[in-house]
Amino acid sequence: MCSKVGWRARYSDGQVIGQANDNPILDMRKYVIEFPDGHELAYTTNLIAENMYTRCDIHRNQYLLLKAIFYHSFDESAAMKGEKGPHHHPKTTKAWNLPVEWKDRLTSWENLADLKE
Repeated sequence: MCSKVGWRARYSDGQVIGQANDNPILDMRKYVIEFPDGHELAYTTNLIAENMYTRCDIHRNQYLLLKAIFYHSFDESAAMKGEKGPHHHPKTTKAWNLPVEWKDRLTSWENLADLKE
């Protein structure tokens, strides 16, 4: 489920927050975002645009862009039979897990086989 852009955020005196700009990266207007679980947060247009650009192509296909892999681990099921030891590196990607940072700043542990796809 996706979040929905709601309305312009305003100061307590009713004035809208932020300045418009033709370049979406420089647009500082704030909008209230409604999340699927019901909570609402205000974000600037440039952050909304950045999130959209890193998740969707022009045909509305969603994808995630990988920013960095910052560690790795594997469990013993990755080792080949008879080749276990402190300096052994497994010959398979079956049990390799990688923590990745995505362009939208979220992080998650992913299986190497899935990342290879």
